[in-house]
This record gives sequence, C-alpha cells and structure tokens, in this order.
Amino acid sequence: MDMGQSLDIAIAQIVGEELDVAVDRVDVVMGDTALTCNQGGASGSTGIQSGAKPLRSAAAEARQLLVKSASEKLGIPVEQLRVDDGVVSAVSDPTKKVSYAELIGGRYFNRKSSGTSRPATPWTSRSKRR
Repeated sequence: MDMGQSLDIAIAQIVGEELDVAVDRVDVVMGDTALTCNQGGASGSTGIQSGAKPLRSAAAEARQLLVKSASEKLGIPVEQLRVDDGVVSAVSDPTKKVSYAELIGGRYFNRKSSGTSRPATPWTSRSKRR
C-alpha cells in the first residue's frame, strides 16, 4: 500500500525497465485485495526493498517468457531478438516483429514460480542487456 511515497510510480518504473516498456504503459494496482496478493509489510520506507523485488523478478521472468515465445513464433533465436517498448523484433530485420500483446493474446500469464528469485538467463538483468 502506498502511503504517500509514490511507490506506485517507482514500481511502474522498475517493472517497465525489466519489461522494456514505457513507464506510462505500466498500471500498478495497490491495496485492492480482490486483485492483488498480500505481500505483507511492503509500504512506507520498505516499499521498494520489500515490495518491488518480487515484482521486478516477475517482470524479468515475464519478459524472458515473452521473448522465448516470440522466438518460437518468428523462428528466430532469442539471441537475435530485441525488445523496444513491448515489441520483439529481429535485430537483422526489424520488419519481423511481434508485440507482447499479440503473444499474450488477451490471456493471463498463469505460471507458477520456479522458486528462484530471478530467471537464470542473459535476459534477466537489464544491465546485462545493454
């Protein structure tokens, strides 16, 4: 729950960064028990430290899965793809592309966590992708 610290904006920035989408395209829902999980004490000064970490990991894993799905759909190896604002395209031919929205197709991700804090691939850390 955001208690006036603008956690929603900070979390949107973190998630957007991991997904390679603009921050204004990320909607953050906080404090709605019908739509969100109980992350315990993740407000106030611990909001980023406690609350953003699992969301960053989820966004990194979502990106990894989306890029893998794009690879399969486009028939191009993951290493030869790039993401710009939610559109996955071939580095060598930007006309070969597919958006996250097309890959998801109006469905929800329904994947159980592997139990690791972050996926172990080169696609997990934004700093490694630059």
